Amino acid sequence: LLADPAMVPLGHHRELLVYLMFKAFVVEEIKNILNWHILN
Repeated sequence: LLADPAMVPLGHHRELLVYLMFKAFVVEEIKNILNWHILN
């Protein structure tokens, strides 16, 4: 799991946020693809 945000240097918060947003986007894309295959 992720480390405590308080332990992460300030400079890393932006990268962490971008990573989490990217991961959420990828998960949504995978769900859309799976749904498309199930429906078709």
